[in-house]
Amino acid sequence: MRMLDRYILAELFRFGGMGFFVFTFLLLTNAILRMLERLATRGVPVSSILELTGLSLPYITVLTIPMSVLVGVLLTFGRLSSDSEITAMRACGVGLGGLVRPVLIYAIANGLLCSYIFVEILPRSNFLLQNLRFEIMQSKINIGIEPRTFTDDFNHFVLYVDDIDQKTSTLHKVFLASEKPGEPKQIYFAQRGWILADESKQVLTIRLQNGVRHEVPKTMDAYIADQFDRLEKTIDMGFLQQAVSTTKGDREKTITELLETIEARKAEGASPNRHWVEIHKRFSIPFACVVFGLIGVPLGIVTRRGGKSSGFATSLALFLIYWIFLRNGEQLGDEGILPPWLAMWMPNMILGGFGLFLLRRAAREREIAAFRWLGDALFSAREWLVRPGRGRRHRQVYDVPAPPRELGFADRRTASGPPRFRRAFGLFSFPGLLDRYVGRQYLKLLTYVIVSFLSISAIVVFFEQADDFLKHQTPSPVILRFLGAEMPQYLFYALPLGVLVGTMLCLSLLSRSSELTAIMACGISLPRAVLPVLLTGLLLSGGGFALNEYVLPHTNAEAERILSEEVKHVKLHGAFRGNRQWLRGKGGEILYYRVFDEAKTVMHGFTVFQLYDTGLPRRRIDAENVAYAGGGWGYEQGRVLDFAVDGRLTAKTSRSFARAAADLQETPDDFVREHVTSREMDFRQLSDYISSLRERGYSVLRYETDLHAKLALPLVSLVMAILGVPFAARWSRSGVLSGVGLSLGLGVIYMILFHVGISLGHAGRLPAAVAAWLPNATFGAVGLLLMGRLRT
Repeated sequence: MRMLDRYILAELFRFGGMGFFVFTFLLLTNAILRMLERLATRGVPVSSILELTGLSLPYITVLTIPMSVLVGVLLTFGRLSSDSEITAMRACGVGLGGLVRPVLIYAIANGLLCSYIFVEILPRSNFLLQNLRFEIMQSKINIGIEPRTFTDDFNHFVLYVDDIDQKTSTLHKVFLASEKPGEPKQIYFAQRGWILADESKQVLTIRLQNGVRHEVPKTMDAYIADQFDRLEKTIDMGFLQQAVSTTKGDREKTITELLETIEARKAEGASPNRHWVEIHKRFSIPFACVVFGLIGVPLGIVTRRGGKSSGFATSLALFLIYWIFLRNGEQLGDEGILPPWLAMWMPNMILGGFGLFLLRRAAREREIAAFRWLGDALFSAREWLVRPGRGRRHRQVYDVPAPPRELGFADRRTASGPPRFRRAFGLFSFPGLLDRYVGRQYLKLLTYVIVSFLSISAIVVFFEQADDFLKHQTPSPVILRFLGAEMPQYLFYALPLGVLVGTMLCLSLLSRSSELTAIMACGISLPRAVLPVLLTGLLLSGGGFALNEYVLPHTNAEAERILSEEVKHVKLHGAFRGNRQWLRGKGGEILYYRVFDEAKTVMHGFTVFQLYDTGLPRRRIDAENVAYAGGGWGYEQGRVLDFAVDGRLTAKTSRSFARAAADLQETPDDFVREHVTSREMDFRQLSDYISSLRERGYSVLRYETDLHAKLALPLVSLVMAILGVPFAARWSRSGVLSGVGLSLGLGVIYMILFHVGISLGHAGRLPAAVAAWLPNATFGAVGLLLMGRLRT
């Protein structure tokens, strides 16, 4: 292998490795954080969470390997071109073929690795991941149950619990409604309950203690209310197998098993298109590494003026286009509109043909105007962000005379005042020339990191929802509005990561150019030199709090609404999940309605259970209609049943009425509003909600933890600035890539610790304040300690 090939390969592995690490880090972190909230609070062992994470890696790597190839080629040739090394190579007689050869070696090696993972490792890991999820759901069956939330995940049953003791898995104040078609509706109230799974018998048992069973066989006159000390309801676990199947799907089968399935489908006379699509996909996606390698060489050369930002932006856009082609092709192949081989290989054909066209143009040294404009636009945008209002990087410096004495104090501060003026104010002369220089370099890197993070996040969000978009044929404007509503949340996440990475990069670049040494040689300490960085972290913490307080509650609610109503076409009603006809009233009642007419504000088939403090029913009111008028609700054509303290019928069993006032605290908006979570409320609203829950006797551990998190999480930007300075000073000579890797590692450690703490706070294992503030206190103390020990 020639020296030139080894040189280009070293650059490809350097930039490609950085891209692979960044993309894998973001996708894996997103998966980890989603699992932590759902599993850590329910007592799932850390070993199971780590096993789930490890089994998720193959699926993530088959996506990030092609992405990293494209990023590596674009950044490598962008750097070679911007440093005029491409020109020097061509002047020495090296043709385009000599430049493409190491790229093909690099792309083919990555393609073979991706193909091996796709064909051999991924099916097995998917199957193990599926089995592990099933085992967790069996052993921790109450994972999906949330307090004060109606759940209809069980076959023909609706479950509601007031609280869950995570240590003993005990359910408190249980409500269970059986809604099997063709059978009388049975309703169970119990003071305590447990959910048990029997894998051998494939059944699920809901054990209730100290409760009452209600049943209406045909008419209210035959109403039954039986007391029990202990009762068990058995449910077939088939619903678990539907949610998390233990049988192999197409993604869990090897190539041999897929071919056997195809033969079986042919023998049955059924279409095997879906299985052929899966086989071709396992080879077409790895081959995309070669396609991206071919297309990346000319694009890396022609977009050189945009720098690394141009390379990242181009690679993200190309991969998004490729993924859209692939997902649409998969759907067309499954439906038989296109042959399976064409559906899966069409994206490679299109982008590969485009890459060959660009290579031919590059070989003839013909510039493509569109990409020249792209590079110029990105270059100009970067210059505008770094130096707003200045048209060129280099500007002529003129001698500015000292301001006349008649200028006021404010005018003197904006001019280059006499030396005695600046000496008089000493430390208060901020920002000085050095502050502006360091701040400008830091803001440039910070902007670049945040924009890159948001671009990658947009692709991650699109990947996660791609199946729903394709299944429901969501229009592009709706997808764009959904992504736009999601981006403020990811901007909030990007701020502390951008501060940390920007700090590491800024000090690394200053150290490599020996500017940091020159600054300290002039008697300026390191903490004073990085004052703009620390102040920026403080300002971003304030901006993060404002974003979290005034913007995110609205954008998160809008994103949830778009996904539910405009993508999945499911209209959300009431403060509950699952069954759309049950909810908990503000006065502690359990409400049921069959139909709600929003236009007329009338509910039909209405039932309300008023409860004792023990969770047992005190009164049942049924009404054919409940109408809202004059600021209150009114019953029409109903009946009232009163129950004793033990839940049985009293001597005066029932009474009927034609009209009666309804003692309901809800307004019509409460029956049509979306389910509001902590992230959809600002600090004041969440605080009021906690007070309301506490007055009604509910556990508020979860919401108190979220309340403290609303204050703690915005301050992460300042904590990361404090932590980043000493780390950057110690490892500044290790290189830019080492700085990026170290900062991302610190970022993921912090985010995992933060979400673990929040999960433990939700579960009541840590006090709310400790759970939310402990990561900040720990990382901040470490940063201050290391900064104090620096030799400045």
